[in-house]
Amino acid sequence: MIRNLKENRGEWSVIGAYIHNIYASCVIFQNCVFHHVQKHINDVAHALATEGFKRNKSTYLVGNVPAYALGVVEVYRQ
Repeated sequence: MIRNLKENRGEWSVIGAYIHNIYASCVIFQNCVFHHVQKHINDVAHALATEGFKRNKSTYLVGNVPAYALGVVEVYRQ
């Protein structure tokens, strides 16, 4: 996915719409950089997104991390 974003090439798989939306969002910024992350970091992002959808409300993560995300982080610290 990162390679497709960096190269801005068409993608017709299931994730193609996501790639298109991400690239379209980047044009409003002066600089947009994509990096590969380790799987456990993505698991934390997934937990945040999933729980956010369940709660159906906006959350701003400034200065703290929700308890449900801390549980995922603790699994990888052990």
